[in-house]
Amino acid sequence: MIRARVGGAEPSIVGYTLVKLAIVVLSTSFNLFHVHQFLNVYKLPRTIFATAHLIYAVWNTINDFLAGWISDAYAARTGERATLVRFGGMLWCFAFLIPWWRPESLVTEFPVLAGGGHFLLSICLWDAFYSFICIAQGALITDATVGAKQRTKYESYSNAVCMVGGVVMRSYAVAAHNDDISADGAHSQHVFQTFCLKTSALALVLFAVGGSLLPMPMTTTSNTTAISRPPLSILHSPKRPGYENSKFQISLSEFWARVKGQHNFWVFNVMNVLLESQQIFNQQYLKPWCELFEEDNQICDSVVVYLPLVASAIHLALYSYVSRYGVWGVYNSSFYVRLAACVVCFFASRQSPNAVPIFIAVNFLTTAITIGFFSIAIGDIIDEFKASTLSDRGLPVNSYSSLFYGTHAVFAKPFNSFGPIVTAAWVDLGDYSNADAEHKQELRDHGLQLLLLFPFVLTLIQIVAWKKYTLRTPL
Repeated sequence: MIRARVGGAEPSIVGYTLVKLAIVVLSTSFNLFHVHQFLNVYKLPRTIFATAHLIYAVWNTINDFLAGWISDAYAARTGERATLVRFGGMLWCFAFLIPWWRPESLVTEFPVLAGGGHFLLSICLWDAFYSFICIAQGALITDATVGAKQRTKYESYSNAVCMVGGVVMRSYAVAAHNDDISADGAHSQHVFQTFCLKTSALALVLFAVGGSLLPMPMTTTSNTTAISRPPLSILHSPKRPGYENSKFQISLSEFWARVKGQHNFWVFNVMNVLLESQQIFNQQYLKPWCELFEEDNQICDSVVVYLPLVASAIHLALYSYVSRYGVWGVYNSSFYVRLAACVVCFFASRQSPNAVPIFIAVNFLTTAITIGFFSIAIGDIIDEFKASTLSDRGLPVNSYSSLFYGTHAVFAKPFNSFGPIVTAAWVDLGDYSNADAEHKQELRDHGLQLLLLFPFVLTLIQIVAWKKYTLRTPL
């Protein structure tokens, strides 16, 4: 049976790991190369790029909350979310291919409409499936586990596998992308497109197998013994009697009435909205920034491949600390490290040519390491919410786990477009490869201003907001 124990590990942990690995497989190529693909290969004008991101920001506001509502409504009706993850992920594998194939005949005839439409379709479909899968999977594990200690078991196991899988995928992706570049700098696309087809097929298998190993139905427990802390043992979402024939039991008005008083959720929202914006900015622009400030292409490729590996290794090493003491201290420390790096780079960049590349690495690491603790932090907040909203009979209220993810994304996702829009207006990163020495230095000067100002301002706000977070130890 496919749900038998696999290598001594629980099927749900193996399934969670395989699904997370599938997400890494697809995300690696998209995050590394889609900006480069549209700005440098397709030569999409910056005005169209920025305009599409504005429209995308509106879509992002709607899409994640809708995904959260569908996931919770489906779970209330069927008692499980694994089917959504499995089949939604398999559909995502096909949407992943859209950015790498463009209808050139249509673009030649209608450059603005077809070129901009292709870019908008690519990023909107990508985010729709990415959000849907991540929200459903995150809510599934949140409902099937209790507390930071149990969740770190899932996260540490899966992240160890994904760390290795990520570096392998980045290595092959960079190699395939470089093989397409001819001596005159032109991109043939054939090798990289073949790589993307193989990537899609691999992710399809991982979603199919991993989805079948996820918990179905959601875990339940009958231990309701009172304890000094909130009764976490009864925070799971059970299959309620008669759920098979019931209609959607999720009430948005009930959810909003309960969540608007959750202080820690709103503080976390402010902090993580800014953190996600910085992480998207650092991740999607890592290759362009490296190539702008480092002439050696081999060094750039090494940074792109191995810097995320370093971030994953440090992230993995911090799980034992997070399991015992929670996520507050890790986030708080990262803010001060990033702020100090901004100040040091500002004063050292003119004297030392290595100051900017080092800052790029530190800035990337401080966001990449902490962003991975999102599911643990939001899980603690959901546990706190469930503990405070138990019914008079001692039974849980409807599971709103996905709506927590979706509500957070309503604020986070539109702001994710802020970095790309500002970058497109501030500096022409699509022009640096063909720039002469004088123009390249001008691009570097403008780029450095943005590189320092963006994280400096956002990190100051994060420090102020995070001091108000009171859930500083695991439940």
